[in-house]
Amino acid sequence: MIFLICLGLFNVANSEETTLSTVTLQVDTHVTPALYGPNESTDGVIFVHSRGQDHKQWAYLTKYMSSKTQKSISMDRLKFDQLQPEKQHFQVLSAAQFLIDEGATDLSCVGIDFSASLCAQAAAADGRISRVVMISPDWKSNGIALQEVFKPTIRYLALYSEFDSHALRTMELLGEHDNLEEITSGKQAMGPKLLYIHPKMEADMVQWLLKDPPKMESAPRKVIKPLNEDIDIETKGEELPW
Repeated sequence: MIFLICLGLFNVANSEETTLSTVTLQVDTHVTPALYGPNESTDGVIFVHSRGQDHKQWAYLTKYMSSKTQKSISMDRLKFDQLQPEKQHFQVLSAAQFLIDEGATDLSCVGIDFSASLCAQAAAADGRISRVVMISPDWKSNGIALQEVFKPTIRYLALYSEFDSHALRTMELLGEHDNLEEITSGKQAMGPKLLYIHPKMEADMVQWLLKDPPKMESAPRKVIKPLNEDIDIETKGEELPW
């Protein structure tokens, strides 16, 4: 059995909105860094980076969400030679336990491609993760079939391009559910580039995370929201370390 342990805090990165601390998460014998933004709220959000990136990919939104109403953590995934694909979601559970130890009781998880599947798998394993954002989700990635970990008690938001064949197949396999909403883009962008190209998409995602979700019985049936860029937004598109 893999035990989820959270280790201490050290050093800080300053911003006007909030202060991020560097924390260390441990899964089994491995340690991995993360950025943590504190908040007095009992809500928390976990950000998981995309392929080829690290925990700094989500630094901006980690600070932004913490400056609003969410404890926030951006975790660094272990490599597959350190932790098998079917156990990668234990890292998300470790980040979740860290937020819970800090006082959070209701959690969200935001993931891109394979990381979206990790968020969904972790939510299926821990009921305290009640919301999952799936950016360019893969229907099956590294042995994880998204539809197999999809649960009716969790709220999901899918963000993807209409030109993304993997995401389109994912949504087709998932089908229509009252607890699944979508925001689609007509531009050819996948993964983190969606938020970079569409600050409005990022703003909608943030709003979805910040406000209380509707009750399941009153939720709309698969809301598809085409993007309209002609509005004022607070967020600016995630800064990505290309």
